[in-house]
Amino acid sequence: MPYHHLTPQERYCIAHMHSANFSVRLIARRVNRAPSTISRELARNTGKYSPYWYDWAQQYAEQRKKIARNQKRKNIQGNFNLLAHVLIGI
Repeated sequence: MPYHHLTPQERYCIAHMHSANFSVRLIARRVNRAPSTISRELARNTGKYSPYWYDWAQQYAEQRKKIARNQKRKNIQGNFNLLAHVLIGI
């Protein structure tokens, strides 16, 4: 199953339905997404004392997209002690 990012329109719907106290499963049915997707989106972009804001969630998602996972893995090359430990087992 291919992975598709949430669109700004979907985040808008999630925000308004969440603020109206709709259940995660009902929001998922209305947006045509998996309940786990909605749950993760709300958990990832809701602060401890702040509600879910769709425009902030979109900005945070765009920032996370810029940091590719392969870039994180390439940073190990700069840490020679860690690289030696992994390769040689020191």
